[in-house]
Amino acid sequence: MSLTPIENSGLDPMLWAKRPQSQNAWDLIVTEAKVDPRFAAIVEQHVADGVCSADLQLEYVWSFAAQNFVRPAWYVRANGERAHA
Repeated sequence: MSLTPIENSGLDPMLWAKRPQSQNAWDLIVTEAKVDPRFAAIVEQHVADGVCSADLQLEYVWSFAAQNFVRPAWYVRANGERAHA
């Protein structure tokens, strides 16, 4: 399937990866970054911007309401629990 129609529409097919909204999305992005340089660049940018930690733990998620990255308490707790597992 070609992405040409999407690219010509002005939509960004990688926007979901640039603005992760959940831990599940982030896990998929990190996994895909191991084989796809487009995702690797996104992960590197998220590390540089502080969206995730250097050990790739998600710190902030994208909020459409705030139109910015936010730090929900349940993600902080979940990441801490994941680190101890």
